[in-house]
Amino acid sequence: MKSAPITIFAFRRLDLLQRTLGALEKCDGFAQSPLVVFSDAARATVPGEREQVEKLRGWLRTWCARHGAELREAPVNCGLRASIIAGVTEIVEQHGRVIVLEDDILVSPWFLRFMNDALEAGEGRDDLYQVSGYFVPHRRALPAVGLLRVPACWGWATWRRAWRAYDDDAAGLLERMRGCDTRAFDINGTYGNLDALERNADGRLNTWAVRWCAAVFLRGGLTVYPAVSLTRNIGFGGGGTHCDKSSMDKVFLRQRIDPGPVAVAWDALETLESLEFLATLEEFYRFQHRQWTLSPWPTRLRGKIRRILRL
Repeated sequence: MKSAPITIFAFRRLDLLQRTLGALEKCDGFAQSPLVVFSDAARATVPGEREQVEKLRGWLRTWCARHGAELREAPVNCGLRASIIAGVTEIVEQHGRVIVLEDDILVSPWFLRFMNDALEAGEGRDDLYQVSGYFVPHRRALPAVGLLRVPACWGWATWRRAWRAYDDDAAGLLERMRGCDTRAFDINGTYGNLDALERNADGRLNTWAVRWCAAVFLRGGLTVYPAVSLTRNIGFGGGGTHCDKSSMDKVFLRQRIDPGPVAVAWDALETLESLEFLATLEEFYRFQHRQWTLSPWPTRLRGKIRRILRL
């Protein structure tokens, strides 16, 4: 089986990129995988960013030369959305498959094996649109893999015939979504996919992932997920394009990555969305919503003290 090319998208966070690539180097199959690294340029309006980008590119040139990777340095700032769309489209059109990582995603040593096995198994399945290396933290006993109607973007892969369904017209996607089960699009009301699509349509947001999510959902497409995540997002805590500080930082930064290979009977892969995986996703998003809506801990502490004093 031929390994799918890996595309890596980098910007200005050298420390996170070094950790991401360090983990990737330890993957089974890394040496056999073609590598293309896309480095976005600095924004002229952000002080000090040019120096950050140049420092990252200096280190990256050495790393790419050592591993035989192709480095693409953008002459002007494109932004994450445009970079992802152009880079993924180019590579998947050339090779038929692609594995995608951003510069803040740690991977399991078995990440590449899982992704390549799933890509091979799903090659002839027109209902499959993505393979995700990520799944939410949980404590349930789940089957080794499951299918969900919504894709994820923290370490993923796709096929040429699937990625051709990507639609960048957020307003058009929103209009088509009006006639669909929008509650299902929002993971049965537990996540704000529709709100994110609306904000992209009116210009308040500029993201690619929810457009991809909507395009896949509208076609009834499915994504393959591992029961235990093979990736961890380390980009929280500030400095990321869309990962601001939040009350969920520690949950994501401490998420367990499956340390062993995933044993999957790929020829027995289901054809319907997994209700067990869906329930797990809903449970996590309800927990996340509670965390986001909690008052800051000093406020909660003062309230608790006032209640005690009133007794």
